[in-house]
Amino acid sequence: MNAVSKAQVDQTFAMLPREFALTPGKHGLTSIETALLAGTLRAALQEDYKQRDAIAHRAGRRALVLHRQKGGKYDTKGKLIARIARNGSMLRQQRQFRPAEVIVVKTSATALFKLSGLLPHTRNLRQLDDALAKLTKLTLPGKPPLLHSCRQSLNGTITLFVSGSWIEPPYVRVLLPLPIRSRNATNLSIFLCCIAVGGHIRLERLAKDILRLRANKAYEQRRLIDRALTVLNAALIANNVPFLYAMRIDQADRVYFGKGITPTQAECEGDARKAGLLHDRVC
Repeated sequence: MNAVSKAQVDQTFAMLPREFALTPGKHGLTSIETALLAGTLRAALQEDYKQRDAIAHRAGRRALVLHRQKGGKYDTKGKLIARIARNGSMLRQQRQFRPAEVIVVKTSATALFKLSGLLPHTRNLRQLDDALAKLTKLTLPGKPPLLHSCRQSLNGTITLFVSGSWIEPPYVRVLLPLPIRSRNATNLSIFLCCIAVGGHIRLERLAKDILRLRANKAYEQRRLIDRALTVLNAALIANNVPFLYAMRIDQADRVYFGKGITPTQAECEGDARKAGLLHDRVC
């Protein structure tokens, strides 16, 4: 599993349901399955926007035809301005409605991996079928499964039937590509996107309820979280993100997160251990 390099794909965001982002480790997804979840929801959001835009465009054209039938006239420039204004108002009206119950997304494996921030390597492609099968069973309280079904044709087209309720707010903006070298780093990255930086959380709750770490003792939990944060910061540096995360755990086992120095400063210092040493500071 390899994240797409910054030369091949721009940094972008995916929208994940807030309920999922608050407890990412609870759902038992691997890093690549989580990335494909983000890519699937991005594709569904794009398709939903295209459908709403098409409806608004048709409504704007109908409004112009009715105006012309009533004897109204527009010059070329005025017609264009009126159409844009009507389409804009229609699109705003469309956005007030809920998404369709099922959104049909037609894509390919390469396009889906690109939306997910992954490279279409053979090793990744081998896991695609199992990952999509896992996503058909993924549910949240009060929501149907993410995928109603998934079909693959002989020409490589993948048709995803995505539940529209999964792209309804509240959701969290998650930076892509995700740090998929580590499942714990992936889950920590998602969780940090939906909390107020500077606040604190109990170590036991972070380890057991949110990240679902396989460790019972506090020192083991500290070590695993520390490793996950190191992997996360290394991924942020590799993708030229203008901040790093810092962490401190006090004597009462309260975990504090903050944003540390920029990747360019860390690289200029020329010390590969700096990413690990950031954990002793809170900014």
